[in-house]
Amino acid sequence: MASEKLVIPPPLAIAKEAWEIYKKRFWNVVGVFLRSILYFLGYILAAAFVGFVLFRIFSDRWNIFSYGLVGIFAIAVMIGFVFLASWVQAAYIVVIRDWKKDGGAKEAFAHAQKYVVPLILTSLLAGFLVFGATFFLILPGLTFSLWFSFASYVVICEEKRGFLALHTSREFYRNAFWRVWWRQIAVRIPEMVVAFIIGFMITQKTLPPEVNGLYQCISFLLIPFYFSYSFVLYDKLISKRPAPHVVSSRNKNWYLLFSILGYVLAIVMGILVFSTAKEALPKIASFIDQYDPNSISSQGIKPATAIVYGLISYHASYGEYPTSLSELVDGKFLATIPVQKETGFSYQYSAEKSNQDFKLCTPKTVKPKKCLTSTSRSFDL
Repeated sequence: MASEKLVIPPPLAIAKEAWEIYKKRFWNVVGVFLRSILYFLGYILAAAFVGFVLFRIFSDRWNIFSYGLVGIFAIAVMIGFVFLASWVQAAYIVVIRDWKKDGGAKEAFAHAQKYVVPLILTSLLAGFLVFGATFFLILPGLTFSLWFSFASYVVICEEKRGFLALHTSREFYRNAFWRVWWRQIAVRIPEMVVAFIIGFMITQKTLPPEVNGLYQCISFLLIPFYFSYSFVLYDKLISKRPAPHVVSSRNKNWYLLFSILGYVLAIVMGILVFSTAKEALPKIASFIDQYDPNSISSQGIKPATAIVYGLISYHASYGEYPTSLSELVDGKFLATIPVQKETGFSYQYSAEKSNQDFKLCTPKTVKPKKCLTSTSRSFDL
């Protein structure tokens, strides 16, 4: 690769070229978007139907085999989702890449098929590299993510993959990191400023909330423009620094080191999450089995304890405690409000500290009066 200073047009010049592509390919990109919605909707419905069938088959006989089958199905659904998402991404880039040619969304999806697997593998490799770099603090991870931000364009426009696609993307930043980075974010700055102003004015109630909906619609219309801008920037970079044909042994070794590190870290994180879930799930299942509002007495849960469980669930959902216990029934956290068994009277309840705490006390007829709060060690009255 040449080492001379990389000359890149300013953001405004890139935006002008992107605007021409935007005007010509707008409806084609909208077509890709609408088709992607239909594909995702159909996929979700199909996956939900299969999941429902599996649940109906094994609902009364869960065992190791059924859990394993459901796990395999869940993994298959995730893989299918990744495949579909990559296909849509490739179609977006293809429809922008071929802006001088005829063809709509249907042709874009047809041409994008051959890029799906290379795009998935390259993205997975980039993910491992970024994750491995993150091990050395966040800044290296962010740097790697910027280096490889053009990899998808390299895969589709140059038909390269793996380390070679990633290395090509990284070369765009060599001796020009801040100039390339600035051009990447410059196009987004006006929208970010407008979003901040609108959000601030809505919180100050100087603008109605409906304005945010209008802003979201305008943002949606700008999506094709952002794709066009990224493509034009990529096209300018690749014209100045053509894609390399090979990756040097030194660079490949560094890529391998970080990708292996990221792979190992991903496995370790997966084991930790699995171990945590393995310990937590039985406790959660036990809690759910015990906390059945319709059979509090039969499960041996004392009335005050059941009310506290309902209060905690309410707080987890809404970030505050209810003003009255009746809200637990309205929100279906409890089927009914339990009463004290010994007296048959209702417990006294009040929300405290701006609904961030509560006080649950014995009925008025009970002496001496006992109360508990969210910080109490025991939830029995």
